[in-house]
Formats: sequence, structure tokens, C-alpha cells
Amino acid sequence: MIPNILIDPATLRALLTGSTRLRCADYPEKPKTMADQEHDILKLESEFPALSGQAFAAARARVLASGQSVLQSSEGVIYEVFPDGTKRAVKEIEPPTLVEPGCKFRIG
Repeated sequence: MIPNILIDPATLRALLTGSTRLRCADYPEKPKTMADQEHDILKLESEFPALSGQAFAAARARVLASGQSVLQSSEGVIYEVFPDGTKRAVKEIEPPTLVEPGCKFRIG
């Protein structure tokens, strides 16, 4: 059984970016209150879009730097983008659906 682990936002950011590794000393000695945990979750959720954007941009750059191409969509078209910056249309798709942050959708 894996125990529940509470990690503060700064430590989680460092783990996600690979700049640190989790050690036993990183565990909080005193359990956080429910309000503290909720605050931490809301803070992490607000930071997730930027962090994920950075991770995808870094991955894309690594792939292109290795001489491989990537796929990306723009204005209803999927393009294959090559390391030299040229792109080739692969397929037309429906344009993205614009939504407001916080909207909830039921699937199914």
C-alpha cells in the first residue's frame, strides 16, 4: 500500500521540472489542515496551464533539435513541422472549440 503524501507546491514544481528529487526530509512533519490542503490544490491548479505549456514547449524543442518533425494544429489544419521551420499540411480538422475557463462539460 502506498501512503498518501502531502507535498508543498514549491516541491511539486521542482519535481515536475526535474530540478529536484523527493527525499524523506521533504515530507511535512506536521499534517496540513484541510484548508491548507485546499489552498495548495487551488494554487497548483492555477499554475498547471503555464507549467504544462512550458513542458510541451521544451519537449517540442528537444524533438526538433534531434532532427525529427512534430505535428501541430493551427486554424483547422494539422501540420507536420520540420526542424528547419517548414511545414506540410497533413489533414484538415474542425477548428478548436472556444470555452471559458471554469466551464464544465458533461461527456457521455
